[in-house]
Amino acid sequence: MTPACEWFRLLHSNLTVPTILAGMCRRWRSAQKVYSKWHVARRKLPPRLNKRRPTPRILPANDPKLLQHNLSSLIRLGVTDDAPPRQPLPDSMDYGDPNLSWHYHLFAYLSTQPKYAKPGTQILEIGTFEGEFTRFLSRCFPQGHIHTFDLPSDNPIFLESYGRHENLDSHLRERATNLEFTNVTFYARNSSEIPSVLGDASFDLIWVDGDHHDPQVSIDIDNCIQLMNTNSLMLVDDIVMFDLRSKLESIDSFLKLQRLETLGILKNWYFLKRTAVDRTPTKWIAVSELAANAT
Repeated sequence: MTPACEWFRLLHSNLTVPTILAGMCRRWRSAQKVYSKWHVARRKLPPRLNKRRPTPRILPANDPKLLQHNLSSLIRLGVTDDAPPRQPLPDSMDYGDPNLSWHYHLFAYLSTQPKYAKPGTQILEIGTFEGEFTRFLSRCFPQGHIHTFDLPSDNPIFLESYGRHENLDSHLRERATNLEFTNVTFYARNSSEIPSVLGDASFDLIWVDGDHHDPQVSIDIDNCIQLMNTNSLMLVDDIVMFDLRSKLESIDSFLKLQRLETLGILKNWYFLKRTAVDRTPTKWIAVSELAANAT
């Protein structure tokens, strides 16, 4: 089969571009010419994938094995309540929806556990966005306190992300409404400033959903480790396990967590972000605890 025919066949399969390129690495130069000829995309080809890094897992939509993977991971994590989470979701969301991100499930499950459902539970969130998930956390942990960080509204990165410069007033109003809870404290600060702002505070649960690229994501993870106690869990959103660096996603957080586990600092579990994997890239949510406390 000629390189052109092979490219055409792969192009019309369900594989992602990185997977296609990985499978055609022996014909890299030919594939590059065909890629330009067919005008599939007018951009430079992604770099050759490192064979030591995991390739994307393309999984069928609504596969019950995906849900079972997450439920089994909950048990290994020590969550004992196997009933569906009952914490009310924001409007139009449903725990049974396979496209709902599992960070809602995870925090709803954790809110049923005695060591996190107690008065005074401290929760740190990096990346407030519009405050919808902050609002959910405040309801899940009514006796706890949520500290949430996002960039100042005049920060250029803040304004350019998600097109906020086009509807800034609307965004700020919605965020203010979602943060109107007595157990929520909002900090309009760069997350790199967390050590100076929070000092020697300790947090039971940490949600990292800010910048997913280095150096910021590694700074955030390192700072959060210093804020963990013996019962703490750190959850990191939008993990991708292959060589991807787009505007909003990258492999950097995965590589950072893997290094920390290799060094014996963290123990990591990975949950599928969605149990209906009908889109690419496949993303995960990492749940980490200090390795010294891992069971």
